[in-house]
Amino acid sequence: MTKIATVRALFCTWIIALLACLFISTAEAAVLVNEAHVVAANDGLAASLPAAKSFDVNTAGDYTVTLTDVGNQSGGASKFTSLSLVIYQGSQLMKLVSVPEATDVTASAVVTLAAGTYSAQILGTTTGASLYSVTISNNSTTVLSLAGSMTADSNAGGNSNFASLQTALNLVTGHNYTVTLNDLAFPAALASLQSSIAVDNTSPQCRLTWPATTTCSFVAGTTNQLLALASKAGNAVAGMYSIKIVDNTDGSVNLASVYPVGAIPDPVAVPLPANGSYQIVTTDLKTPDALTNLQTMLLQDVTVLANQNAAGTSQTNDFTAVAGSAKLYLLGNSGANGGVYGVQISQGSSVVYSKAGVISPNAVTQTGYYFNVTLPAAGSYALKLTDINFPQPFTTLSATVTQSGVSLGSTDSTGALTISNAAAGDLQIFVIATPVSNSQGLFGVTLNAGGSNTALLNVTQGVGGAFVAIPVNVTSAGTYKLSVNDMAAPQLLGQLLVAVTHDSQFAGEVIGSGSVGIDATTGNYVLNVIANTNTTANTPFGMYGIAFGSAPTVTFTASAMSVKSGGNVTLTWNSTDADSCVASDGWSGNKATSGSESFGPINADAKLTLTCSGVSGSASQSVTVKIDNTVDPSSTKSGGGGALQWWLLYGMLLLAVCRFQALRRPVR
Repeated sequence: MTKIATVRALFCTWIIALLACLFISTAEAAVLVNEAHVVAANDGLAASLPAAKSFDVNTAGDYTVTLTDVGNQSGGASKFTSLSLVIYQGSQLMKLVSVPEATDVTASAVVTLAAGTYSAQILGTTTGASLYSVTISNNSTTVLSLAGSMTADSNAGGNSNFASLQTALNLVTGHNYTVTLNDLAFPAALASLQSSIAVDNTSPQCRLTWPATTTCSFVAGTTNQLLALASKAGNAVAGMYSIKIVDNTDGSVNLASVYPVGAIPDPVAVPLPANGSYQIVTTDLKTPDALTNLQTMLLQDVTVLANQNAAGTSQTNDFTAVAGSAKLYLLGNSGANGGVYGVQISQGSSVVYSKAGVISPNAVTQTGYYFNVTLPAAGSYALKLTDINFPQPFTTLSATVTQSGVSLGSTDSTGALTISNAAAGDLQIFVIATPVSNSQGLFGVTLNAGGSNTALLNVTQGVGGAFVAIPVNVTSAGTYKLSVNDMAAPQLLGQLLVAVTHDSQFAGEVIGSGSVGIDATTGNYVLNVIANTNTTANTPFGMYGIAFGSAPTVTFTASAMSVKSGGNVTLTWNSTDADSCVASDGWSGNKATSGSESFGPINADAKLTLTCSGVSGSASQSVTVKIDNTVDPSSTKSGGGGALQWWLLYGMLLLAVCRFQALRRPVR
């Protein structure tokens, strides 16, 4: 190249690099959702699972994961009928480790982990009380070490007035532990409750008798057994108690379990998406009559978040919880005509759980959906019930509105309901939805004050599977990408359906694993997930990952589009919403998400491609650098002999003729 061309190329390269740096410094990631969820075959199984445990990896490398069924190892506790460990980061599966057979003790595997934060989720089933332990370590560092217990999801107490417990504990020999015993008084206080610890097959120690003594400490031996005995009150249908064991050495929780006495229905798992304040509202809708009994209790681990008795009324409780999962227990009885109840749990304006049910005289419940709204003033309100037709329309869909036990009207999915006589205070919306047989459905409910576009309630609800509604606040209009993956952990789900809605209007879908682009305006969106486990599989669990955000972009340039053979170019690139980049075609290797490097020597036309990937997908861009075969005129040199070109001879002849004519012209 000439000197001018060289200077021009260097200047362009400098400008491109400067713009890239400015862009990188001001660009903001727009990954709005990046998470994973467990799907269980029923609410009882979901509630029996321990919460996921997060851990940090500071040094990238290979780590050994060991999962142990302690009951199989010690022969004291019950053996797990199935036991798996899922390691994941955001919405991506990193490793699945399973104890494959009931006779096996441990399972181990090696996983390659980059520096970052990960989560570990235990999935297991048992017929009694079973213990597990997990370690994740390399040669020098243990990044996770935990032990825990699980109990059967079914009611272990049955209808007996008494319940006994004997289970082995997985403790560290020589460590000091504290035991806490608590009568949960749900639905009624127990008649008696006591516990003790048997260490190394000696006489029981650390004896507790509720309510006189509730905590004690002991030093763990080689073998440790937890013993408990409880009895319900003679006129009570059931009771419940909890036991928590904490290692005083490091503060870790070894056991935090709830045990029923008598007939306690399986709890429902309630997702709590973030730390903070919540509210639970339990309402007897008194339709057609008030219930004779309506009790709810919300637990997180063994901490009681709310304990309500709302028969014939509505009860509201505020509580504070950490992100994770809670268990909701409900007991109800009706008179001769039956009754209807509703339970709603919310965080601010976001409803995280809503359920309604019909309790018949024989205590059988039919599931509906219940939404409680506090009206700021008396006046006219507009209710709209929408069949979102995902994955197909409902067979029937209707809503009934009540206030203070009085019906204010009803509507179906084809129209809206004007509520003209509402008073200030709580308003109840009860929805009955019937999907097509063996199918699923999705509906939306909105409530606005008359003449106002501001919604007091704007929610969606899935029917026919485990439903999760993930709210998303889009602050910048543009194209976003929804990515869904069935983790196959421990096996593929039977069904995985995701619909994106905006103000209860359908905006896009993914069925199974896949992705879709969403052209979003600013506002609130909801990712609605309906999932079911595989009924033919030998495990009642599954997991999926879901991500939503701006699709990755990549800008990739070369300092020159053509060079002489043997020349070099400077490649410059930057990306947004990407975690990694890979080079292909004429170059190769893993690349940073932004940077520049020299490429060459180039001896033939070269196509170069860069692909950058993130949780919301990937983007690619290519450049082609060609070989310039033209002759540089400045490189032509004189000297030596050689044949004259015809055009040069012609020019010389023309010049000679002109000069001859000038000499012949007379002088005046």
